[in-house]
Amino acid sequence: MDCRYRFLHSSLAIVLVVSGCAAIASAPQSQPHPGRVVEYGPNGRPLSVMIKAWPESTQTGQEGKCPLYGKSPLDSTQSSSSDGSFTLKVDPMVNTYTVTYCASGYYPRADKDLRASTLYVTPRPVRMYPSNTEAGLDADLIRTETISALNNLAYLRSIDSKKFDNAIKDLPRSEKLAAAVMEWGAAK
Repeated sequence: MDCRYRFLHSSLAIVLVVSGCAAIASAPQSQPHPGRVVEYGPNGRPLSVMIKAWPESTQTGQEGKCPLYGKSPLDSTQSSSSDGSFTLKVDPMVNTYTVTYCASGYYPRADKDLRASTLYVTPRPVRMYPSNTEAGLDADLIRTETISALNNLAYLRSIDSKKFDNAIKDLPRSEKLAAAVMEWGAAK
């Protein structure tokens, strides 16, 4: 074999290896987002659920009863049946993402506009409602959840109302949300 050919072959191999290492080093690192899924109810039984992170916040389709939010998920996993825990990996360069939760015997759930910069999946824990209950959705549960959400928001606003109002101003219908929280927090 000619020395010039060996030198060219060796040089090309070095360039390819160095280029490959640079591509690996510059590839975005997915950030782990842990979470936990439980059943609505007093016991909060852990659930084994199929979980997917999606790039979009508008539903683009449906697979069975499970909604889709893009052409392909950013990540997917199954939660542990023993404690409901899971970890999704999302690129921190993604601004927001949607997470879907689907399991037989439960209404599917989609949590939209989650911030990739947050180090965990919200809410904590994620709760799913069984679809096989004869009574359907419990009106008392709806009232309890609404009051709980309003109390949490009113509490955060009571700490620093200016920062709270600035933080939510970019949300859809933020004026109505801010007014509802302010009214709820002021009610005695």
